[in-house]
Amino acid sequence: MAKRPRQSSSKYVTHVECAKIVDGLREELKTMKVALVGEDMRGGLVKDVQEIKSATGFVKTVFLPIILSVSAAVITYLAVNGLPH
Repeated sequence: MAKRPRQSSSKYVTHVECAKIVDGLREELKTMKVALVGEDMRGGLVKDVQEIKSATGFVKTVFLPIILSVSAAVITYLAVNGLPH
């Protein structure tokens, strides 16, 4: 985070000091924006998260029903036939 340079003992920030602080904050915000959405606004972490969500969504829609139906079949079999000795 940008720190106020202590060039004087005054409790007020000068225009020059303020401009330096603002420039530092702008650079930090630009860095965060590029990390989140990329230079072209089509990449970065946001895109990565969307791809991960898409991949996990596929797993949920394909494999979860299979696992549930197999589990239900096993439970039904054990309920009807009893536990093996």
